[in-house]
Amino acid sequence: MTNSSTMAQPSKDTLRLLYGTTMVTVEVGPLKEIFVVHEKFLCQKSQYFAKAMSGSFLESVKRFVQLPDVSPTLFRIFINWLYYGKLCYAGEDDE
Repeated sequence: MTNSSTMAQPSKDTLRLLYGTTMVTVEVGPLKEIFVVHEKFLCQKSQYFAKAMSGSFLESVKRFVQLPDVSPTLFRIFINWLYYGKLCYAGEDDE
């Protein structure tokens, strides 16, 4: 398991993207686990989120996306990659 002393720190470019960014709430899995993620990161790395957050889609208006068929463990791995550029798996049991 990682802790704050062993986890990679975001780069300066990453930190610039974080400043003043709108947050998106993502509800993941059948138990509706909530993740709050920087919109710029999601849209920069994912066409799915880029499309969902643009135009007049309900997700774009509410800044809320539901992913009921996605494993929260898998989404955590995605978020770690999004912020740190690394794929890490902490060994949690999958849902």
